[in-house]
Amino acid sequence: MSTIVEMLWDCSYCHTKGILGHEYFCPNCGRHRSKETKFYLPDVDKVVEEPIDKRPDWYCDSCGSYNRAADSKCRSCGAPHTDVTYFDVRGQLETATYPITENISAFDGDKDYKKDDDGPSQSYKSTVNFAPTQQHRNIIPGIAIVIFAILLGIILWPKSKVITVNRTDWSRSIQIEQNTLVEENDWSLPADAVELLYTRQEIHHYDHVLDHYETVTEQKSRQVEDGYDITYVYRDLGNGYAEREEHRTPKYRTEYYTETYEKPVYRDEPVYRTKYYYTIWRYKYHHSVTASDYSDITNTVEPYWPEYQLVGDQREGVRAEKYTITCTDEGKKEKSYTCDYELYSQFIPGNSYKVKTAFGRITKIVQ
Repeated sequence: MSTIVEMLWDCSYCHTKGILGHEYFCPNCGRHRSKETKFYLPDVDKVVEEPIDKRPDWYCDSCGSYNRAADSKCRSCGAPHTDVTYFDVRGQLETATYPITENISAFDGDKDYKKDDDGPSQSYKSTVNFAPTQQHRNIIPGIAIVIFAILLGIILWPKSKVITVNRTDWSRSIQIEQNTLVEENDWSLPADAVELLYTRQEIHHYDHVLDHYETVTEQKSRQVEDGYDITYVYRDLGNGYAEREEHRTPKYRTEYYTETYEKPVYRDEPVYRTKYYYTIWRYKYHHSVTASDYSDITNTVEPYWPEYQLVGDQREGVRAEKYTITCTDEGKKEKSYTCDYELYSQFIPGNSYKVKTAFGRITKIVQ
């Protein structure tokens, strides 16, 4: 919804203030509106009921005065109509809104007036909540995670360094498993079970079963429309008038109320099934055989797997190996790193290498 309001202007010759927008001549000195004319809003809007021409004034190059859009020649000097408008002179877009926005609350309409260097203007009291919005609250944890990931990447990123190998250590082990008769239990009897020892009824799981209803009274809240805020935006028409647009934004308040309802109450009902206890043959860890040694500038031993002999119903289990490089870095500090066998086999005690390390491991030989 738009309304036409009359603006004001000041005489640049005699400095008379607050001349009504429909006046083209100063009522004090009689001089015409000049190039310096700037329209501004009064403290209280003066609504214009009759229709007006919304076209901006045009500027006369000959005498430097403004005229109505409908005038074919200058009222002051008689020069013909030009295409230069009020907005062209002021360097302002014709569609731009006037740089004053009036915010009036339907319930808290306290106004506070101020004056700037370009003439009277208006501002209104408002309350701004600077608490973070839900969107901001959702973004903040994401930013923290990204920053943490970047810092972690910097810390853990593979680092290049030059090392001098002092010693290399290795160990290799093999687990030996023994086929053993053991007791187990399950909800079904395996086909390869040796002997069923006994069965019994045990709780397999619980079912969530409705037991009863109970009456519950809770306090709840809801947002209820409670008036509205009115915002007036003015568009300078460039002819002593402004077009005022009214925007209404609903306001809400929190309303509390009690609600009574029947809340279902559940119980956990045990479900029993038959559990089987039986004996069965399983391969279990019996012992390990290990081989280990080291190499330095005086001693070289190639890694090998330990020999073993299976007795009775035994078999080979898991194999494990570990390779360690003890070295001196550029800071003359002795450190130890692990690596895989492919890299281990390339290190010779007494030699220097440029390597990449991460997580206490050598990951690559650069040169």
